[in-house]
Order: sequence, then structure tokens, then C-alpha cells
Amino acid sequence: MHTRYSRFFGSIIFIVDLLLLNFCFVLIHYNYFQYYDFKQVTDILLVQFILNLIWVLMEFRMRSYDIGRLEHIDVIFWNVVRIIAYFLVATFAVIFVLQLSSMVTVFLKTFFFVYGGVITCWRILVHRLLKVYRKAGFNYRNVVIVGAGKIGRELYQFL
Repeated sequence: MHTRYSRFFGSIIFIVDLLLLNFCFVLIHYNYFQYYDFKQVTDILLVQFILNLIWVLMEFRMRSYDIGRLEHIDVIFWNVVRIIAYFLVATFAVIFVLQLSSMVTVFLKTFFFVYGGVITCWRILVHRLLKVYRKAGFNYRNVVIVGAGKIGRELYQFL
């Protein structure tokens, strides 16, 4: 009996997205703030919590962690651009309402630029790896084509 691992792909993508978000956050935080001012550190920790919360809500709302078998790279790219744009707007709205320091907004501009690039590369890499995984013969689904008409032959050629 073959075991299908495709049910874990969405969870893995979701978890790695969160890990990348926090990794980029810590990396940029380290580059921006060499010193620790207690007010800025508490603001930054609050921002990190807000970013994680908003990202989780966006992921579940938009279901961007689901990568279909027939999805093209341009669709994946535009889905990532869309979720990053919504993520950016939601985050800056919350930051504006909370009236955090202007240093946080400068920090976030850099964060979104870096995280947008990292998450786009990650999603495209996952798409490529899944293609290689499926071409190697794993995670295939059996299909029965009923009929030998024009549509049946086209479906056979497509698969």
C-alpha cells in the first residue's frame, strides 16, 4: 500500500512560512538594533507577536499554503504578492492604531522587502521540489479514463 504524504505538504509549508517570518524578523532586528533600549525592545516584541498573529490569520483566510498539482509558478508568485500586500496593509494598520515608534515603521519596511523575497523564493522552491517528487513516481493518483473519444484521448495526452 502506498502512503500519500500530500496531506502533510500544507502543514509543512505553513510551519516553514512562520519559521522564515521569525528568522527574517530576528535577522533584520539584529542588523537594525545593535543596542537595546527597553522601550524599543518591548515595541519590537509586540510587533513580532502582531506579525505572527496577522500572518497566521492571513494564511488561514487565504489558504495560500495549499499548492495544487496543476498550479503554475506565475499563479504562486501572484498569490504570494497578494498575501504580502494584505499582510503589509494589515500590519501597518495595527501599528498605526497602536502608535508605535517611527523606528518600528522603518524596520518593518526593510522586513517586508526581505520577507517578501524570501517567501517568494521558498514557495517557488517548494513548487519545483513537488514537481520533481511527483515526476519521480511518488504521490501519483490513479485515474481511469472512460471512453476513447476526442476528450478521452486529450485527457490521456495531458496526463
